[in-house]
Amino acid sequence: MRKINKKCNKATKYKAWLDTKKGKHPKYSSSSFRFYRDIKANLMACQEGLCAYTEIKLDDSDYFKQPAVWENGVYIGDTQIQGQLDHFDFLLKKRRKGWEWSNFFLCHSDINNAKLDQPVYDFMKPDGQNYSPYKYLDYNYRLHKFTASPKIRDLNKRAQVEDMIKILGLNYGSIQRLRKKYLNDIFIDFEKDTKGIDELSVDMFFTAFEIIRTKFLAHII
Repeated sequence: MRKINKKCNKATKYKAWLDTKKGKHPKYSSSSFRFYRDIKANLMACQEGLCAYTEIKLDDSDYFKQPAVWENGVYIGDTQIQGQLDHFDFLLKKRRKGWEWSNFFLCHSDINNAKLDQPVYDFMKPDGQNYSPYKYLDYNYRLHKFTASPKIRDLNKRAQVEDMIKILGLNYGSIQRLRKKYLNDIFIDFEKDTKGIDELSVDMFFTAFEIIRTKFLAHII
């Protein structure tokens, strides 16, 4: 789960509207709100087309970065925007802060449906100032599953990380299986000595890839 630089720099009409509300938003309703698609398109651009949590590819982010699909701060593209809009902390909707930019992420529909209104811990928020995936997460290459980092000495904090791994679907069945196949295909050339570690690259699952790559370099796999 990569750190996200989440700037609302395209959906500027929504941002201007948000600034006028001063933290007191109208009741959240995705089906009727005029800025819904603008927010999703802006998130698609700044998340590089990836699910904010699992890093599975949702779409080509280059499309949503084009000036041609934006007009006066409104998304005018005609393509369907994949993924679902997730409120990281669902309680903000009940506190009249349902349209807060800082609480929005775009994620895979299965993950959003499974996450629902489960409680979260802010230290695992992908755009958090102090968030780093390598501070909290480890990755088991043989099982292809995320775990809490063994560097976390506080047992309560480690349990919270394990909870967030489940809540955010980092090891969600179908995504975990796809990640396993994808990364095995990437690293097989290295393991067979047909490619150097620096020749390998990915376009999704970046966090798992980087942890595995670092372990290979340290000779601990």
